[in-house]
Amino acid sequence: MKILRVIWWIIGGCLALGMILSGYGGLVCPTRSAIFPIFAMTFPFWVVGMIVYMIVSIWVRRWAIVLGAATMVVCAQPLWNYCPLNFVTPKVTPEEMADRGFTLLSYNTLNFRPWDGKYGPDSLSRTISYILEMDADLAALIECEVDTEYKPWSIKRVQTDSLKAVYPYHHLDGRGNSLWSKMMFRNIKLPVPETYHGVLTAYRVWIHMRPVTVCVVHMSSFSMNDSDKALYKNLTTIEGNKTLEGVRSQLLHKLAAAFRRRARQVEVLIDFINRMGGENVIVCGDFNDIPGCWAIRQLEEKAGLQDVYTQLCWGPGWTFFTNNMYFRIDHVLYRGDLHPVKMMRGTRKTSDHLPLLVDFIFNEK
Repeated sequence: MKILRVIWWIIGGCLALGMILSGYGGLVCPTRSAIFPIFAMTFPFWVVGMIVYMIVSIWVRRWAIVLGAATMVVCAQPLWNYCPLNFVTPKVTPEEMADRGFTLLSYNTLNFRPWDGKYGPDSLSRTISYILEMDADLAALIECEVDTEYKPWSIKRVQTDSLKAVYPYHHLDGRGNSLWSKMMFRNIKLPVPETYHGVLTAYRVWIHMRPVTVCVVHMSSFSMNDSDKALYKNLTTIEGNKTLEGVRSQLLHKLAAAFRRRARQVEVLIDFINRMGGENVIVCGDFNDIPGCWAIRQLEEKAGLQDVYTQLCWGPGWTFFTNNMYFRIDHVLYRGDLHPVKMMRGTRKTSDHLPLLVDFIFNEK
């Protein structure tokens, strides 16, 4: 029994170490070492393992619960980043929203194509119908390359005309980022280097007589092909132990390269925000990275931005869901004389991402 107790404490120590290192892996710059940012992606698994450990400890070794509780306290910040528990949210009247509020939609649309291959009635795009239904004042759409009828993707003119009727002001950058607005705005030409390897666009929008800079980002993905996705999917199933060698040789170098690219991309974004962003700034889009990652931490520390999800929402709230990859990689951050009062994560699976709809309000009329 003594040996079993020692083994149980060793298991608890390994879980605690893994949870702490993965929880704070986003503090390490990927250009120095990509191991910790990659390890940070495993944080939810360590949390689940520690919870199971604490429950079993009730019968095996009750004092081991103290180790689990202490680890949870140490990891309070990454736990909140992943799974905030905001039971109370600000109350705003419709009159206040009309006077000094606006809604923002951030959505990776997959070029309006259905992720499951299923179209709506009359072969219409369910994604476009969903966007029209949400009726945001500003719609930052990622992977949106066409604004007119395009038969190869089954995009019909009747729907694009409806989008243009709701959003008379819109801009497509030609690389997938776009802004659709009910208010006038102008596109800001950014000095993005050719080595950026991502998509970054910025707009100056006038809302209730105030300028707001909206940055729409699509940071580098992991560039996973079908073989990579199948490998990851097998890794998350019962047969996963057979694919570990493939993970080391096929996936890890792609993950490391993507983390390094995003670290350089966020430097460009921060430089623009601090030089030209102005007081009121919103950054939204597909970061292709998890809560508490290096990019978000840098935006919070060096550009003074705050994450909307951790302030208003409840639960983990993943926004990407295909191939057993359940991650929250779409984010909305802000700073200035405005604050968010409501955030809704969409639940309708039309694209391979879920949308984020945020209600903002200015602090004074």
